Amino acid sequence: MANIKYYLVTFDRLDRRVIYKLSKEEKKSIICYAVNSAIPKLITPEIKIVEEWKLKWYTPRYQFLQYYEYGAIVHCIKNPELLEGLTHVGLLHYDVFFPENSINEIKENLNKNPDIILYNTLRHNDTLYFTNGGCPSRSSINISDYYFKEYRNKVSDHLPVGIMIQNDKDDD
Repeated sequence: MANIKYYLVTFDRLDRRVIYKLSKEEKKSIICYAVNSAIPKLITPEIKIVEEWKLKWYTPRYQFLQYYEYGAIVHCIKNPELLEGLTHVGLLHYDVFFPENSINEIKENLNKNPDIILYNTLRHNDTLYFTNGGCPSRSSINISDYYFKEYRNKVSDHLPVGIMIQNDKDDD
């Protein structure tokens, strides 16, 4: 059974409009991952907040070097309590919009194919959005067909970390 949390990485805000189409249950999968304590934050109270600078293991170096979301990957690995009990984790920018029922659809897709480690879809030819990605037909445009080689988690005892990209073809 897929158990996924989405860390939305922000340095200054996380607006309600990002999650307003999600059900109350789906919102439980969203966590605001705040970086850079020097900048005031405007974050919707509807979701839990993790403040990077208060983690057990913390280094400001990633923010200093302007790694932004990428520093969250290391902090999640060095603070295993952030990954405890999860089968998948999403690390996303704070302004990603979640369509209605998208979290449930992603979980359904992951339950069908738990080896997916990258998952995203195109809304327009040049715009990414986070959605169901289930691509029932090949007529759906899938970013993984254009930009990413399909990678699957082959070692069951390693937790995949990263944004997931659904690829509806199986050419293993």
